[in-house]
Amino acid sequence: PVCIIHGDDDKVVPLVENSATLNAIYESARQGSLVTLIVAEGQGHNFWEGFFRCQTLVDFAIDRAKAAAK
Repeated sequence: PVCIIHGDDDKVVPLVENSATLNAIYESARQGSLVTLIVAEGQGHNFWEGFFRCQTLVDFAIDRAKAAAK
């Protein structure tokens, strides 16, 4: 499983040509549950303050830790 955080205004590594494409490939292979894509609205290729308050990322990490502990 992978969690990707990508800004929707990233000009260096465009969302559509990268993370969104990867996500679509996994979904088309019926493996969409392996990828969590978080789109940071209005963010470019930079540090995103919301990273530290991203509940989706926290939930992803907790779920993976619980699964590994089984």
